Amino acid sequence: GGPQVPRAGQPDSSRAGPGSITIEVNGPTSQPRPDSIDCGGNIYEVTFVPCEGGMHVITIDFNGEKVPDSPIEVNVFDPSTITASWENIRQISVKRLGLFDLNVAGAPRAETAIRIQDPMGKDLRANANKVKDRIDLQFQPEMVGPHIVDLTYADMPVGGSPFTSHVYDASQVRIVEVSRFGKVGEECEFTVDTTGAGQGDLEVRVVCNGTLVPNRHVQLADNLYRFMFIPSQTANHAIDVAFNLEKVPGCPLMVRVVDIYSLLGVSASSALVGVANCPVYAVVQTQGNQTNPGDFTANITAPTGELVPAKIVQQPDLDYKVE
Repeated sequence: GGPQVPRAGQPDSSRAGPGSITIEVNGPTSQPRPDSIDCGGNIYEVTFVPCEGGMHVITIDFNGEKVPDSPIEVNVFDPSTITASWENIRQISVKRLGLFDLNVAGAPRAETAIRIQDPMGKDLRANANKVKDRIDLQFQPEMVGPHIVDLTYADMPVGGSPFTSHVYDASQVRIVEVSRFGKVGEECEFTVDTTGAGQGDLEVRVVCNGTLVPNRHVQLADNLYRFMFIPSQTANHAIDVAFNLEKVPGCPLMVRVVDIYSLLGVSASSALVGVANCPVYAVVQTQGNQTNPGDFTANITAPTGELVPAKIVQQPDLDYKVE
């Protein structure tokens, strides 16, 4: 039995003749008051509510004499001492074993019952193995979402039961809309989509030459986040994304950052002297560095102050011809 749970017995005095019954209950440090109900035919139902765990001794006297089999010993355990390591399965990865244990030190031998339901209400198989003063429990979830774990010992719920275990899948996290090229001093952006990954914590790190680069984010929609950082060095920047401390597929992503102005040179060719109504061009040299054509604009002004139309064409050697 357990504290605050009435315990019952039925003394039978039908063959003892007339007299009075005295019942006394003694716990380790307390004396619960027994209550009796006359069931008729000199049979009485006696109950008491233990308020602590441990051995309780029940003494029954009839007309001042102990009755046969008295005193009676009842071992009461406190169900609050039965604890489960719920934190071990608060968040677990899909298709991996969820492992936790039940501490039953000092408790009498009793049956352990466990029921686990997935988000669809389907019961999952769970295994239990008694090891000294604990019971090892395990199950393997097959789908993402909240799983309900209902655990009892000696027909009484274990503290914290029913418990919700959140199952996640880090492989469902995707990095989208990311540019592999960036410029010093200009904001770089990428988007992380956690749709289908379940509940969890998203951690994003941007590292350059072993140093963390500050980043910020905004939530665009449910499970959709845009991250931004401003590089200050001309070097590769590694984007690392983890979900519940698990690295997501494809990480780290490398973003090449350059100081575009220090990389470029201009060869004027025929730009210094030109003939009216004849093409004039200049070459922007990139030193073989990969650049984005959309990053360039050309503003050419005539002596009259008017803008002269110009076109920019990327060459096979990655330079640009402005004509």
